[in-house]
Amino acid sequence: MNAPAGFSDILVEDHGAVRVIRFNRAAKKNAITRAMYTAMAQGLETAETDKAIRAVVIAGSEGVFTAGNDLMDFMEAPPTIGGGDMPPVERFMRAFWRKSRGQWRQKQGLT
Repeated sequence: MNAPAGFSDILVEDHGAVRVIRFNRAAKKNAITRAMYTAMAQGLETAETDKAIRAVVIAGSEGVFTAGNDLMDFMEAPPTIGGGDMPPVERFMRAFWRKSRGQWRQKQGLT
């Protein structure tokens, strides 16, 4: 399973029963954009329905887990939780909550 074609800020790989969702935006300290939240949500949602996937690891790259949200990206379209279309961050959080019971992210370097 891979992220959408042409999108490389999130890498999604399956290693047997383990899905690895890896931040790949080291130049920006892996700051998370709306598109990255969407890609991570897709990776979690498909892991939830794939009986072969038994664990998910969310990992950083090049010594950095994530600096958090990319504020410039979020200011372009601030999320409104509970109104209209579900914002990417809410979609990710809901998928993470469903899939994460008993499973946690990999901490790597700065957080």
